[in-house]
Amino acid sequence: MDMQRVVIVAHGDVQRVGFRDAVQKMGRDLGLSGTVENQEPYDVAIVAEGDEATIQAFIAGLRIQKGPIQVHDLEVRWEKATGEFPYLRS
Repeated sequence: MDMQRVVIVAHGDVQRVGFRDAVQKMGRDLGLSGTVENQEPYDVAIVAEGDEATIQAFIAGLRIQKGPIQVHDLEVRWEKATGEFPYLRS
């Protein structure tokens, strides 16, 4: 299985609304590793590693429009996986 890395910046109403927790749960459920962090002033930066099909499903799931979480746009950049993350953390 060929590991991939994706770097994502989520724009919209994504800070202080439970988005990072939702991202962590989804990523862990999919078996991805990486990080989820707030990025000033209003965005959330996500780095995830796993196989491409799983990451594609993860990206699709990030487009949350539920309650206070309103993802307006995702910037997505693919990179070479490094294997540096043991799990998905924030």
